[in-house]
Amino acid sequence: MMASDMAQRRTDLDALRSFAMLLGILLHASLSFFAFPWPVHDTERSDLLPLVFLAVHGFRMPLFFLLSGYFTMLVYERRGLKSLLEQRFTRIFLPLVIATATIVPLDAALKRFAWRTIPPAPAVAEILTGDEAAVRHRLAAPGAVAS
Repeated sequence: MMASDMAQRRTDLDALRSFAMLLGILLHASLSFFAFPWPVHDTERSDLLPLVFLAVHGFRMPLFFLLSGYFTMLVYERRGLKSLLEQRFTRIFLPLVIATATIVPLDAALKRFAWRTIPPAPAVAEILTGDEAAVRHRLAAPGAVAS
């Protein structure tokens, strides 16, 4: 990075983005303590963690989009459209294609294996089997979706 870029770098926003990323790691690690269906469960349960999760997740994701727009505009203003598109291609599109070609099939295979031994929750099974009447009934019944 050049000296002029370092002088204009917003380290406060870098720190905010890093903090939001750490919150995301904490939030996803906390999912095993929730009382709703999740592939991994801890023996302990928490009624407070889902509320904290929703509160933090509600501002964390919009914050990421806001920061992304800000930093995208900075790159566009400093380097131009061509450089911005090249950077986005290498930092977003290529990893997306590679992940789609590798992680998505692996995830699907692992889920098929897991569902042979542990059937999905009834609501998920109804969606996966295409039971439209059951899904409509479940959506119409208040509080029945979580079962």
